[in-house]
Amino acid sequence: MNRLWKWTRSFFLREWSFADYPVRVLKVEHPARPGLSPTPPWTAQMEGWWQMAGFGHSREQALDDLAAKFDEHVYHGHPQPRPGADV
Repeated sequence: MNRLWKWTRSFFLREWSFADYPVRVLKVEHPARPGLSPTPPWTAQMEGWWQMAGFGHSREQALDDLAAKFDEHVYHGHPQPRPGADV
């Protein structure tokens, strides 16, 4: 429902910011793998734009990482998909 709302709302905005995108945050405990560094348990993803994801050892770290990656994407002039749309 949040995704549909953000998509509909995007038609009334001239520019989109991080807050305009629907975000999903998950905690997944990964099994330890010998020889590899542990994967952070928290993942934040933009719904519909699954390639845009952040990771961290807390919910806040994952959201901060996602926001930083989004800001970098925008800073480099890459096109922004419409919030809530499938990419």
